[in-house]
This record gives sequence, structure tokens and C-alpha cells, in this order.
Amino acid sequence: MSRTFLSRTQAATRVGRCAKTMRNLAARDMGPPFLMIGDRPAYPADELAVWLAANTFGGAQ
Repeated sequence: MSRTFLSRTQAATRVGRCAKTMRNLAARDMGPPFLMIGDRPAYPADELAVWLAANTFGGAQ
């Protein structure tokens, strides 16, 4: 089974933030889970979706 991984820039686009914000969240251990592939962070798309759902607040109800 293969998994889809996103770059930091792709993950940032998906959650509506910039890559710098994603880097800052990672440094504070507050962002979505990722793993390092070489020297680059890789965000599993399925785990990013779970993190986004758990960290989305407000909106119309």
C-alpha cells in the first residue's frame, strides 16, 4: 500500500497557510505530523487531513 506525502509547501497550501508558518508550527511541535525524508519534511496526506479537522474551529453552523 502506498501513501501520499506532501512537501511543506503543498501541505501549507492545503491548510491555507504559508510554508513559513508550517515551519514555525513544526518547531513548536504544534503542527501536523511529518517525517523527514533526507533533509526535507514530508507530510502524510491522510494525517494532515486528520490534523486539519481536529484543528479547525468556528465557521458557520
